[in-house]
Amino acid sequence: MKIKGIIFDLDETIINTCILKQFRDRRDWDTCYLRASECTVYDHMIETLAKIDESGIPIGFVTNSPRKYAITLLTSHNIRFDALVAYHDCTPRKPHPDPMLKCAELLKISPEHILSIGDDVNDIRAANSAGMISVAVTWGVSSREDLLRVNPNFIFNSGIDILSII
Repeated sequence: MKIKGIIFDLDETIINTCILKQFRDRRDWDTCYLRASECTVYDHMIETLAKIDESGIPIGFVTNSPRKYAITLLTSHNIRFDALVAYHDCTPRKPHPDPMLKCAELLKISPEHILSIGDDVNDIRAANSAGMISVAVTWGVSSREDLLRVNPNFIFNSGIDILSII
C-alpha cells in the first residue's frame, strides 16, 4: 500500500467544532467565522499533520460545510492544505464518492493511493465508494460500532495512530 495523498474530513475529525454546532445548524455562518478560533484541534493532530508535511504527502480536505467556513477554520488553526472540496464545490455530496474523487483530481493522485480519514459513517462510505483507503476515527460523531458497520480499512482511537500506516 503506497500512500501518495491524504484526504481529511474537517469537523470533528481534525478540529473539535462542537461549540459551533448550534450556529452551523442555524446557518449562522457569521458567528461561526467569528468563533472559529475558539475551536480546538484534536489531540495529536498538530503533530500528525506536521509529520505528514515533513514527508511531503499532499493533504486535501473534503467537507459538507461551506468553503469560507472551512478556510476560516483551517487558517485560524494554521493548518496547511493542498486541496479543498467544500459544500458548493461538488454535488452530490458525501456520502456520494464525487467530492472525494474531485479532491483526488485536484491533488493529481489516483484514488487507490489516497488515505481518507473521517469521523462519520458518511466519510467512510464516500471513501470506500471512491476506492480509497478508509480510516475511521473514534473521537467524532459516529460511534465505534457504527463505524465498524461501514467497513473502514482501519479504525483509530488517536490521531498519532495515523502515522503508523503512512
